Amino acid sequence: MANFRDLERLATPSNETVLFGVGWLSRDVKYPTGEVAPDFYAKLTELCRNPWQPFVAAGFHHCDLCQFDGARFKDELYVPGQGHIFVAPLGITHYIAAHWYLPPPLFVQAVLDCPPMRSMDYKKKLLANGGRGLTRAFDDPPQPT
Repeated sequence: MANFRDLERLATPSNETVLFGVGWLSRDVKYPTGEVAPDFYAKLTELCRNPWQPFVAAGFHHCDLCQFDGARFKDELYVPGQGHIFVAPLGITHYIAAHWYLPPPLFVQAVLDCPPMRSMDYKKKLLANGGRGLTRAFDDPPQPT
């Protein structure tokens, strides 16, 4: 899996929207650890149940922090807020629960403030935080050829 430091700027394929990575962990790079609030973890888990994604994931990732039988996950979570759009692997809940990963406070607040996935409020929040390039998946469904 790709590894990015927390809050590292990431560009979309079209470079229209800047994303900020959170939770892209690797055993080769130190990451912050600590306790997270239960309400944050509950909300994050809720958002991860059926995440909206503007791009197709290209396969599975395995947690290389686990010694054996690392968790397997795919897909990403897009969280608008605080003037940014954060993108995290869906495995972020595993990293928090199993490896005590402590996400940055900006991301924590964005998760707590995030509207339900796929709602109109979610789309509006994406737009308000610089995600116009991402929302084309809402606006421009694929056309039959």
